[in-house]
Amino acid sequence: MPIKIIASPNIKLIEEESIIEQNIQSVDLMERAGTAFTDWITQHFKDIKVPLQIFCGTGNNGGDGLVIARLLTQKFYTVQIIICHLSGLESENFKLNKKKLPSRQGIQIFELFENDPLDQIPFLNEGIVIDALLGTGTNRKLITYWQNIFDIINTKNTIKIAVDIPSGMPSEVMYEGKPIACDYTISFQCPKLSFFIPESAKYVGDLTLVSIGLSMDAIEKTPSLHFLTTEKDIQPLIKKRNRFSNKNNFGHALIIAGSTTMPGAASLAGRSCMRSGAGLCTIATIPDCFNIILSRTPELMCMNLLEIKQMSWNRINSIAIGPGLGQADYIHEIFDIILNQDKPMVIDADGLNFISKEKSLLNQLKPNTILTPHIGEFDRLFGPSDNGFERLEKARSIAQKYHVIIILKGANTAVVNEDGCVYFNQTGNSGMATAGSGDVLTGIIAGLLAQSYQPLDAALTAVWIHGLSGDHALQQQSVESLIASDIIDHLGQSFNSLKTN
Repeated sequence: MPIKIIASPNIKLIEEESIIEQNIQSVDLMERAGTAFTDWITQHFKDIKVPLQIFCGTGNNGGDGLVIARLLTQKFYTVQIIICHLSGLESENFKLNKKKLPSRQGIQIFELFENDPLDQIPFLNEGIVIDALLGTGTNRKLITYWQNIFDIINTKNTIKIAVDIPSGMPSEVMYEGKPIACDYTISFQCPKLSFFIPESAKYVGDLTLVSIGLSMDAIEKTPSLHFLTTEKDIQPLIKKRNRFSNKNNFGHALIIAGSTTMPGAASLAGRSCMRSGAGLCTIATIPDCFNIILSRTPELMCMNLLEIKQMSWNRINSIAIGPGLGQADYIHEIFDIILNQDKPMVIDADGLNFISKEKSLLNQLKPNTILTPHIGEFDRLFGPSDNGFERLEKARSIAQKYHVIIILKGANTAVVNEDGCVYFNQTGNSGMATAGSGDVLTGIIAGLLAQSYQPLDAALTAVWIHGLSGDHALQQQSVESLIASDIIDHLGQSFNSLKTN
C-alpha cells in the first residue's frame, strides 16, 4: 500500500487516537519525535564539535526542538537554542520540555520577542541549524519581523534541517512568503502534500520519513487522495515470464513518432519500448527516419505512418503517439484512425500539443488513456494555473472528467488516476531534465501496455523504472552530462532490482 499523504487536521486526529490506543500522553509522542530526529542527526553528523543551533517556536514544533536539544546535549553535542516567541503563547508540552532542559551542561538559550533587535541573535555562519520554529499549523502569512528571521537564516552558509516541515511552509496551501530553505527535512511518519508541489518542494531538500509509532489502524482508516509510491508498491506489479514464452506473448507496440527534424525522438521511444519487454515494436514514421532509427536499433520495425489506415490492427497491442511527431496536417487523420481502435494508448509531446489545438479530441479518448504532459504541455492543454496546488487539483478534475490517467512530469512526477487519486514518484534526479527523457518514458509505457499491464500499473511502473534508471545512470555520469540514452542503458538494471524471489 502506498504511503498516505494525510492533511494536517487528520494527522492531529491520528495523534489523538494513537494517544488513547497506546495509553500515552501527547508529550510522549513529542519525545518519540525528538528521539527519532536525534537518531538521524547522530547517524549523519557524527562530529560532536560542529556548532549546532536550534531555532524553536513556542508551539509543539518548538517542543520537538527542545527535546532534540536535550537529547543532543546528552550525547555531548554543543547546542545553542534560540526561542522565538512567535505567538506570545507557549504550549503546555513546550513548557514541560523547557523545564526538562539540563541546567548544568551549559546549553545557551536566547529568547526573542517581537520587535527585539535582530542583531542580538547570534546567527551561525557555519555549522548546523535545526529549524523547529513552525510546524504544520502554518496557514497564514507571517508578519514581516518573523519573515526577516527566515530570510537571515536562508542567507547563512549553514546546513539547515527541518523538524517535520520547513518553517513557513503550510501543508496544503501556498505560502505567500519564503519558507526556510532546508537541506534536509525529517518528517514524522506521514509526508505532507506541499513536499511534492514544485513551488514549495524546493525548500524541503532531502526528505526522510521517520516513524514515531502512530497508530497504523488510525492511519489506514483515514481517507486520502494523495499517496507516495514505494519500491514495495512497484515490485509486485512486475510480470514474471514463462521460460517457454515467445515474442508474441509479450505484445506488439505501435509508436507513431518522428519527423524530419526529430528522428531521434522516435528512435529513443522505440528502443526504450523494446528494453521494457515488448516482444515487437513498430515505429510509424516518415520514410526519411527509417535509416536513422534502424541503424541505432535494428530490432525495431518501421512503416510509413501514412499507411496506418491500411494496417491490420488485430496484431497491435498498444499505441503510443507524439514523440517528435511535429504538427503536420495529416496528424488529424491519424488521430481519427487510432481513436477508433480499442487499444491501450499513451499520448505524449506533439500528440498532446495537437490535442491542445483540437480540444474536442479529449471527448474521444478511450477510458484509461495515458497522457504524459510536462507542466508547459499541461497548461497549454487545460489552461494556466497560479501554482502547483491548483494545477494538481485541476489534473484530478480532468482525469475524472475524461476518465484518463495523467502523468504530470517533473520532480516527484504525479500519476493522477481517473478516480482522482494521485501517486507521487520518488525516483529520478535533475540530470533527467534533458532532451529525449520524456520520449524514453513514453516508450517504457508503450512496452508495458503491450505486455497487458493494466494502464494504472503501467503508468506507476514506468515512472518508477524511468526515474530509477536515471538514478543508476547518475552513478556513472553527472547531472550535467546525463542524456536520455543513458536512461535506456540502465533499464535492465532497474528491472532486475525490482524482481522478487
